[in-house]
Amino acid sequence: MSTRCVLRAGTATVLVALALLVAPPGNAATVTGPTGGISNVQASPERISLVFEVTDTEGTVAPDSVTMLLDGAELVADARPVGRTVVSKTMLLVDTSSSMNNDDRLDNAKGAARAFIAAVPGDVQVGLVTFDRGARVVQEPTTDRGLLTAAIDGLTARGATSIFDAVVVGADALGDSGIRSMVLLTDGKEKGSQASIEDALAALGDSDIRLDAVAFQSNADLETLDRLSAAGGGSVLESTDSAELTQQFEARAAAISSRLLVTADVPEDGPTGQVTLTVSGDADGEPVSATAIALIRAPAVTGPPPTVNAAPTPSQLAAEPLLRPELIFIAAGLFFLGICGVLAFAFHAAVPGGRRSVSRQLSVYTLDRGRAKERKRERTAFGESNIAQSAVDFAGRITAKRGLEERLQRRLDAGAVPLKPAEWILIQAAAILLLPLVAFFLSGQNVMFTIIALAIAIAGPPLFLSIKESRRRKKFVDSLPEVLQLMAGSLSAGYSLPQAADSVVRDGQDPVATEFNRALVETRLGVPIEDALETIADRMRSKDWAWVVMAIRVQREVGGNLAELLLTVAATLRDRARIRRQIQTLSAEGRLSAWILGGLPVVFTLYLLTARPSYILMLTQEPLGWLMIAGGVILMVIGALWMKKIVDVEV
Repeated sequence: MSTRCVLRAGTATVLVALALLVAPPGNAATVTGPTGGISNVQASPERISLVFEVTDTEGTVAPDSVTMLLDGAELVADARPVGRTVVSKTMLLVDTSSSMNNDDRLDNAKGAARAFIAAVPGDVQVGLVTFDRGARVVQEPTTDRGLLTAAIDGLTARGATSIFDAVVVGADALGDSGIRSMVLLTDGKEKGSQASIEDALAALGDSDIRLDAVAFQSNADLETLDRLSAAGGGSVLESTDSAELTQQFEARAAAISSRLLVTADVPEDGPTGQVTLTVSGDADGEPVSATAIALIRAPAVTGPPPTVNAAPTPSQLAAEPLLRPELIFIAAGLFFLGICGVLAFAFHAAVPGGRRSVSRQLSVYTLDRGRAKERKRERTAFGESNIAQSAVDFAGRITAKRGLEERLQRRLDAGAVPLKPAEWILIQAAAILLLPLVAFFLSGQNVMFTIIALAIAIAGPPLFLSIKESRRRKKFVDSLPEVLQLMAGSLSAGYSLPQAADSVVRDGQDPVATEFNRALVETRLGVPIEDALETIADRMRSKDWAWVVMAIRVQREVGGNLAELLLTVAATLRDRARIRRQIQTLSAEGRLSAWILGGLPVVFTLYLLTARPSYILMLTQEPLGWLMIAGGVILMVIGALWMKKIVDVEV
């Protein structure tokens, strides 16, 4: 045992000695230099441009010392500060979830953000995005530091942590021109985003935006932040206190200040495909370098080199929208309210309440001497105010000019809706205006929810009226056999036809009693009983009752036993109702299948529009996608009509 121990110790000693002899001198204390970073790489067969910066020190790289290697071959590089060459934009993504209220985290984040905008160069446009249960742009990229400071001071914490939404919204706010970057600050894990991590990664990769993440405290999801920063070509920094957080933000601002735009011409026989770019420079006397992989595609046709990341031209600025869709929507709503107010004021003199003051002023010149009579004000469903009267009168004129009043009044009567056509039009207009606005604000300015609410507001009132009308008509048709039997009994007892109808009013139920009572009122005004009963068939759109009235007309002209005739018709209607119920039972499975097959694509599409809009909106980016949408809608309509024709059996 002792011999083996001696041999092992001797062997270890020899290996250590050999290692010390082979190791080069000076390796005992390895000193690493500053680290460089490359972002915003734009490569073409003619020209390469990129942004080169120092990422771990406050030093700056001398432009004259910068060199660029393309697959090991040196190119003639031109390096200039970014702020003097192209537009530079940076977006701060600040977590304002409820967890930021703990330990004064939000106040520390505000202090770090203020230090960042104080250290970043004045020609860099800085914006602010906050994210909690949604993401929103608090301040568009601007060089006005006063606006940024005010926006930062007004931040409050609430809700969840929508990191993916913040990345997508920030990338959209930065636009597609200039040198763009984002600095993300969060203290928690992703929760509540409508966008997925694939959407966030695509937003970073497609727009070539650099993203640096700062994980504040220990609850942040470092794995998710690593994936986002890797897609944005940035890094993840961890911070545990306010001093370290401020220092990291200032370091990021210093890195932005030291960024250089490096460009180089590619030789005519230069490589294509995947290439390796190496940029080196001198940062305050210390060498710094960075390497990146780029893809140079061979052009199909020759032409001028692409000018990506250049400053926008005046024509491009003019083509960009100045207002977002939600602001235009709100402005349109306010404009509509203003127009309604002006119209109400203009028509104020046309209502009794509006004429009262004029009559009172002119009454001193009449025989009444100040005792002007006031017309009785007509009550509406919205009250007796002047504004309600003006709105109803205005809507009434529109329905009268469009020819809608008579048709709409017939539908309201059939559905037993106690409203005038003008009042119904006002209710539908108010729903179209207010429901999308309410959905817009309650959904956190979600355009998809607003469009869905607008569709519900447009289709909801007509659908409600159709349902009321169809239910009342069905109840009327189901009650006809009992009504005819009651009338036949009254006629057999010696009553006249109007008296038999009056017995239905007394003993029947709605809607039969209501419709017969209206017919009797018309007969008291001089309308023949047959014509009054026929108006019931017109209002209820009942073929069965139209045939009954036709039989009554024939009996009144040629004679016969009307009671026996009504009993025969009642028996026929009972048989038809029995056959109708039997058909409904046999076709129930087919009708249910038709509803499921017709409604499932629509419901699933609405779900995707709210949960994963990118899956559906992808189809709107290409002409082929629009053709697919149109083809799907046409096939859906044809299939729905086909299934309706199969299961709809008329009796």
